[in-house]
Amino acid sequence: MTAVNGTEIFGEIMKILVTSLVGGAGIAGLAVYFVRRRIEKMLDRREAEDSRRRENRIVRASYNDALQHAQGRLLFWLYQAIVKGQHNGELEQAFENFQEAERKIKDHDRHIVAEQEGD
Repeated sequence: MTAVNGTEIFGEIMKILVTSLVGGAGIAGLAVYFVRRRIEKMLDRREAEDSRRRENRIVRASYNDALQHAQGRLLFWLYQAIVKGQHNGELEQAFENFQEAERKIKDHDRHIVAEQEGD
């Protein structure tokens, strides 16, 4: 009988562990783990981008509604001023509201372009 010391036992245990990792499912498991992480990151980025686009569409629709309302009010007061000769100062306010609605849309568009250039 030969004497077995602690270093030989530790060496055998390490050899068994390394062989099971290299020869078994360890490498395949690691590869699957990293591939899965990569796919999850790509999906998270895509979901965040879709969410941003959806939010931008909602804001843009709101600004378009405000612009359309401002256009209607402006046309109404132009009609009143031309046909009836009266506008009670509302024409100037309607024009300012129209310009403000246009400015908001342009600012929003610039924000979207800057966001896309940053990506």
